[in-house]
Amino acid sequence: MPEKKPSPAEVERLRREIDEHNYRYFVLSQPTVTDAEYDRLLRRLMEIEEAFPQFRTPDSPTQRVGAAPQAGFEVVARARPMLSLENAVDEEELRAWRERLVRAVGAGGETDYVCEPKIDGVAVELYYENGSLVRGLTRGDGVSGEDITANVKTIRSIPLRLHRGKGVHAFPDTLSVRGEVFMDLGDFAELNRKQLEAGERTYVNPRNTTAGSLKQLDPRITASRPLKFLAYGIGNAEETDLTSQWEVLERLRSWRVPVSGQPRRCETIQEVVAFYESIRKLRNDLPHEIDGLVVKANQFAVQAEAGERARERVANIPMKGAMALLSST
Repeated sequence: MPEKKPSPAEVERLRREIDEHNYRYFVLSQPTVTDAEYDRLLRRLMEIEEAFPQFRTPDSPTQRVGAAPQAGFEVVARARPMLSLENAVDEEELRAWRERLVRAVGAGGETDYVCEPKIDGVAVELYYENGSLVRGLTRGDGVSGEDITANVKTIRSIPLRLHRGKGVHAFPDTLSVRGEVFMDLGDFAELNRKQLEAGERTYVNPRNTTAGSLKQLDPRITASRPLKFLAYGIGNAEETDLTSQWEVLERLRSWRVPVSGQPRRCETIQEVVAFYESIRKLRNDLPHEIDGLVVKANQFAVQAEAGERARERVANIPMKGAMALLSST
């Protein structure tokens, strides 16, 4: 127990230091301290908050693990629905999608595109208020999702507080971040190895295991699973000064929200097709499973011009066969 009451500045410095180490370890994979040193810092903060509860806040690093089991999940309606992708067919359909986009918006349809590998994970939405994580929802039916806040807080790559570093763009008072929770293939194999050693049943595939992990009523079970998170967008981008999908990805990175390390900005559909072919060839070398390539009209003005249903025009080319998915998200 601390000998004397610490200052708020000391508590904040300790939290920022722990947040920095979490980011370097779980997002960058570039740790700068030993596990023992990290544990020492976390224990110090836990001791302070135990002795002086007034310093304990929901976005403290100590609040990632240890919540009591929940009786069930509350269903919460979201202000902006998360729409799903629809099936279509091959590269020809991708070009047809582009032509429809051009027809819908005129000359402005000659836009650039942002391409992102589609992680085979579980979609979630994170809500931040004044930079602090306050809620996490499953996709659900798109209109409503289950409140899994206690569980997403255990995922170390999800920031409990957005980064406010020097030169970083200010974040809005309220922010909705959408992305995928998943397991790396190596982590999934290690999880199954431990299951075998314990005489327990093994899991079938990373995606189903991820989904089950997020729906555990005991957050401590979720915390024991090697889950990761990558963001792909902002649900309320219109409430920011952002004008394009590429800016969204850059802004998220500046706030230390992890995004896909493989996005590509393409000027033409020909470049999109070439990028797809390169990703398809590299698919088996990626650390996690992907099931497609999501292609978005980069400029929000073009998306808006295309109409309400096409607010975020997307073409998704799955990796399994010569199929395409064309829709809005």
